[in-house]
Amino acid sequence: MNKAMFSLKNRQWFNNSLPQMLQIAVFLLYWGAFWSVISFFDALSGAPLPLLLVAIAVIPLQILGGVGLAEGRKQGYQLAVAAAFAPFVVRALTIVLYGDGLNGAFRYVLLGGSFINFMFEAALVALIIHPKSRDHAKVWFR
Repeated sequence: MNKAMFSLKNRQWFNNSLPQMLQIAVFLLYWGAFWSVISFFDALSGAPLPLLLVAIAVIPLQILGGVGLAEGRKQGYQLAVAAAFAPFVVRALTIVLYGDGLNGAFRYVLLGGSFINFMFEAALVALIIHPKSRDHAKVWFR
């Protein structure tokens, strides 16, 4: 058995010993990655190529952030923070690159077109940057 197979076998996808906020954050990162994949295939027909490339980069960021949190790694926490803010950055980048022609550009950047979508994204940001999460990452993550 090669090393890649061995390392995948021992990968921890969820960690019950994390604080509840970080456990929920891990779940939301995986959930966001799932919906990002669906949105990517939905946007293949009409989105510009640079935006598709940025959107596809968010998916591994979310997955690696979730796995990194589950394994208790500082780099995983940093990736999770980047993944939490990535949807807002991608939407802001869309407005900057492709003009202000969208109705309610600020609303689009903030909400992403759906209040339910915004609730999940805002919850992830709040869970990741909460002081207890940051303190746990400082003390316990290696």
